[in-house]
Amino acid sequence: MWNPYESNDRTGDVRYFGYAVQQAAPAGELLMARYCPAEDTEPSSTVYLPGGRYLIAYSVNASAAEPAASDTATLGTAPRFNGVPFPRGGSFATVPDDGSAPLNSTFVITLPRAVNTLSFTNTGSLNTSYQLLNVTVSRLR
Repeated sequence: MWNPYESNDRTGDVRYFGYAVQQAAPAGELLMARYCPAEDTEPSSTVYLPGGRYLIAYSVNASAAEPAASDTATLGTAPRFNGVPFPRGGSFATVPDDGSAPLNSTFVITLPRAVNTLSFTNTGSLNTSYQLLNVTVSRLR
């Protein structure tokens, strides 16, 4: 996954990540692959970011990958920074057992460490299918 400490990429401070289709168990991490500027071909659950202030936006379509115990399912995802959940950036929806929902959020965060990690986890109560994950990371100056 993109690591600015090992990259000679000078194309700017905006990075785009995504993944077409994947499943994640509750508390499981979602995979991402950097697709613009293209550099990595192997998906990873972690993006490395230098310290600074960032505008982060993501969107994904979610649906339960297994039947719920009731007539509804809670679907969700949230970012984690340095392994710690960031609830202000989370998104969730309660849907019918066979339903789906778009999950998205946009937020600004200041990362104080020299090296930081960003990942996304399934915060829902069921195994969830995620389609068309798109993540934009913009460094603010």
